[in-house]
Amino acid sequence: MQIEGLNILGGYAYVERQVVRHLNLLHDLDDNELNQVQSHLSKTLEAVQRCWSEISNKYYNRDGQATFDINNSNQYGQLLLIFARQLHCSEQYLLADKVFGLNKMLNSCDIYHAVELPKSFYIDHTLGIVVGRAKFGNRLFLSQNCTIGSNPGNSNYPELGQDNYLMSNSTLVGAVKTGDRVIFGAGSFVKDMEVPSDSIVFGRFPDNIIKPLKSEAFKTATPFIVG
Repeated sequence: MQIEGLNILGGYAYVERQVVRHLNLLHDLDDNELNQVQSHLSKTLEAVQRCWSEISNKYYNRDGQATFDINNSNQYGQLLLIFARQLHCSEQYLLADKVFGLNKMLNSCDIYHAVELPKSFYIDHTLGIVVGRAKFGNRLFLSQNCTIGSNPGNSNYPELGQDNYLMSNSTLVGAVKTGDRVIFGAGSFVKDMEVPSDSIVFGRFPDNIIKPLKSEAFKTATPFIVG
């Protein structure tokens, strides 16, 4: 099987075999689950093509074509996130749980399939990422040990605009609302506050420092293809 616009290293059948093999390391998939893997993997790879086509990283986009490599653990982690979400939306919740568990085991990535990630997102290093049911604009960037969630006993989650980038060890909790083109510096901790568009955030609540983000600095920092 071919996915238009996507170069699949090793081919579609190789990817399907690896996903099934890895899931069977944790669970004995029944015939229905095997059929669900087969029927939803093609849709997942179509979503991968759309996502990867906006990422500028040389391993994701080679010679102008989106490229998927299951042996690249970051790419595989992102595919499993998209796959689990596809299963969730098709009400295949048990299999979605199994895919979520596989991703957690392989990549220490805790993003449950009920979370709706944007169509374009990029994870630089998947280790230690925990994301709750926030709302996201397109082109989200996450690095290692990022956390997005609610405060204890409170159901408020962050609402992020487009092109929001979380550097390593950054944390957003509670009623955080951001504009577009916002970068959270490494180690920042942001709680219950608004952040305007074109900003870079440093420090820890309640002493955060917010500075203007110049357009040239944004173009240098973005991992996505910009016009």
